[in-house]
Amino acid sequence: MTRPLSTADGHQNYQARALVAAFLALFSIVGCALYGLPFFYDFFVQELGWTRQQVTSGNALSKLVVGPVFGFAAGLLIDRFGPRRLMLAGIVMAGGALVGLASVTTLSAFYLFYFFNALGYVCGGPLPAQVLLTRWFKDARGMAMGIAYLGIGIGGALVPIVAVTLTQAFGWRAALRDLGILMIVVAFPAAFFRHASTRAHATRCGQRGSRRSCGIRRSGCSRLAASPRSAPSAAPRRT
Repeated sequence: MTRPLSTADGHQNYQARALVAAFLALFSIVGCALYGLPFFYDFFVQELGWTRQQVTSGNALSKLVVGPVFGFAAGLLIDRFGPRRLMLAGIVMAGGALVGLASVTTLSAFYLFYFFNALGYVCGGPLPAQVLLTRWFKDARGMAMGIAYLGIGIGGALVPIVAVTLTQAFGWRAALRDLGILMIVVAFPAAFFRHASTRAHATRCGQRGSRRSCGIRRSGCSRLAASPRSAPSAAPRRT
């Protein structure tokens, strides 16, 4: 007979799922989207005739707009809807921004997609990852965050290698588009299925807890009924 999964084992299992979701979100949104874009700056300058200052201003301008306006709003949205939903939205926005940047021909479209890239960073990057890990980890919270933040360094180290390989094989626009799609494919399922598994786990735990509490009540009522002292005394007859 197999041993049923205990509450502690189940909690550790879903802690690991939350850690994987945070790691892959930071790997994709920060490591790939944020640190990977500068590799493509020269292609925008050479092919579209923009100055390097115009290209690099996309990052600065988007941060100036998104940071003050949406940073505080993102915190409120996390408190209201939870980090998972905002993380999913951020992954889609950041990945979609790279897909859009791969097809731009005007500077205004370039700034628009860079804005969505920065918005994806705010919604799906360090802020929701920290909240997610804080909710799941208590004793090893610092270690969990350290492991999750390794995704930034690993993504930043791998994306130039992947970008060079894809650019040499398919061209820079296809490489940028493929990176955006790869971000969503890697990070979105981890964040989505982590929530579904956790919800199912919480439901099972609630059902088990309900059965245990019902059993306690039933056993308590049985003991109470069996106790001779618990029998109600006969009411005195009226004279």
